[in-house]
Amino acid sequence: MPGRVSDAALLAGGQGSRLGNGGSGKLETDLGGKALGLRAYLRLKDAFGEPIVVTQDGEAPPSLEGCRAIMDSPVGRGPAAGIAAALRTAEDWCFVAAADMPFLDKGLIKELIAMVEALPGDCVCAMPSWRKGLEPLHAFYRKGALGRIEEFLAAGKRSLTELSLFLGAAVLDAEAASGRCGADPETAFFNVNTGEDLDTARVILY
Repeated sequence: MPGRVSDAALLAGGQGSRLGNGGSGKLETDLGGKALGLRAYLRLKDAFGEPIVVTQDGEAPPSLEGCRAIMDSPVGRGPAAGIAAALRTAEDWCFVAAADMPFLDKGLIKELIAMVEALPGDCVCAMPSWRKGLEPLHAFYRKGALGRIEEFLAAGKRSLTELSLFLGAAVLDAEAASGRCGADPETAFFNVNTGEDLDTARVILY
């Protein structure tokens, strides 16, 4: 039977070294009067209600104080470990996004949810794809994938591209979904890694 997407997680465990500050410092970077991570959280909250925040130490960054936070596990294994941590709390499907994506689009997420909920019951992973490729950190993972992700991590693997193949990810046509809801995928999938990205984000915001 198809499953229901009811949970969401924001991955906030990255180091952010290319932006010049590590850990939660990156997510505290000001973007139009709000912290970068807070902007992503509020966008996700608008779509899901109460997303969880996955961090390296189980403590939310200062701007997200009071949010439900859980520990990345195993620590230091990259985003796949954060996905595994999120799935341990999920009921079925969980939407997972990176905390450095300040322009998450509720309309696009809802379109993608409808596509995911129509997938065959044995599907455990679904990723949007557009002209720039797959978006594994704006994607859907199912509780049933947890054991396989743990196996993937135990083998010392970290690549999310590899993980998508390992899980047999269904590909979601993000271009078509964006057209239906009027979203701009360039903006919706934008993430901030560098100072130049931050400058671009400020231009988008204003």
